Amino acid sequence: MKNKKIITLLSLACLLTNSFTFISCSNGKNEIEYKNAYELYCEAYPDYTGTLEEWLDSLKSNIDNNDEQSTETLQYQKIAGKDEYRVIGLGTVSSLDIVIPATYNEFPVTEIGTQAFGGEGGRYLTSVTIPDSITSIDDSAFIGCNSLTTISIPNSVVHIGNNAFDGCYSLQYNEENGLKYLGNSENKYLFLVGTTSTDITTTTINENCKFIGSSAFFYCPNLTEITLPESITSIGGYVFANCFGLTQITIPKNVVSIGRSAFFQCDNLSSVIFTNPNNWQYTLNPTISQFPISNTELSDPSTAATYLTTDYCNFDWIRT
Repeated sequence: MKNKKIITLLSLACLLTNSFTFISCSNGKNEIEYKNAYELYCEAYPDYTGTLEEWLDSLKSNIDNNDEQSTETLQYQKIAGKDEYRVIGLGTVSSLDIVIPATYNEFPVTEIGTQAFGGEGGRYLTSVTIPDSITSIDDSAFIGCNSLTTISIPNSVVHIGNNAFDGCYSLQYNEENGLKYLGNSENKYLFLVGTTSTDITTTTINENCKFIGSSAFFYCPNLTEITLPESITSIGGYVFANCFGLTQITIPKNVVSIGRSAFFQCDNLSSVIFTNPNNWQYTLNPTISQFPISNTELSDPSTAATYLTTDYCNFDWIRT
């Protein structure tokens, strides 16, 4: 950008020191006039009274302003208590192919904030490249990005919030056993987005899947059996809501979070087996208060089912 500015200024200097030739007709005779750029400007704008030096300074100022406006950057926010940043918006970026940098102001970019790419501007994005520095993709981060066709989620991500990719109707998914996934070149099945049909009855989630996205099996009333692999660490909100045919399920030992209403209106769910019933808590806001759940109670499949479908259904569950 600096080189471009220097070249532009040199060009202006040439314009000021060289004359332009114009041929005009007067009484049937051709007359030749020699005028430089400054003189032509003064003729075009007769109210202008600035000197040659003032005119040149104004041109330099315009170039500086245009240079600042052409510098495109995403919008960032410093994460409280950390030397890290999160992306919170498109900022001045106009490109439809977004590349999130690994660092900003010499500090790592580790989060994609809530609704960072949602809204009017995000509707037209076609691709997003996420660096390995990202560990968290927050709620509704890409909501409504209905032109987004490709995205790669790195293995560094440990948290994907609710509705992170809702309304991304153009995304190219990896499909297996009637399920749709997003991931990366190393693991195509990192994040389970949903089903190819709500008529699904039984299925097995890929053994490399870590996250079950919110509402992934929402209103699959005929789903009666599903196997969750040990790789699962997170179950999003409303994942199995209105799965009336589901009667039993096993929560793998590596799961550390279950979103609120994950088993909402699973009226026939009578058995939930927690492979690791220890250190579970329910909360509406983990930064304010958390309420422990007895591991003895969660060790009972019937009690665990009641807690998840009724008593503590509308809470987020976390294991510390």
